[in-house]
Amino acid sequence: MGKLNSEIHSEAATKITSEATITKVSIKKIGESDITVFEEEEVLETFTHLLSSAVKEEGIVNMANPEYHLEIVDANEDTYRYYLWIGESGERTTLMWGEDTHTIYTVSQDFTDQFIDFVK
Repeated sequence: MGKLNSEIHSEAATKITSEATITKVSIKKIGESDITVFEEEEVLETFTHLLSSAVKEEGIVNMANPEYHLEIVDANEDTYRYYLWIGESGERTTLMWGEDTHTIYTVSQDFTDQFIDFVK
């Protein structure tokens, strides 16, 4: 299972890292009622890699409304909520921790393609 660091939201962090086990990931398109829940180890590992490779972007954040809510639950039953903007195929994806709307993180186009597959 994936691991998630409880300090991932640290202001000083330049990358999201991983240390606690991820047990569940939920994705919901904003404005819709359907929620997609993932508990399969392979998918959880993908999200672990996604979070550990996310890069903090410097500067002032001025974002359009998010497309998705992303919720990650770890083995301690701590819940981490993010806003998610999934890029087009070949583009980066952006995420923002729900409790820090002044900071964004981006992940590679490889993860964007995986996200697109997850939300189909």
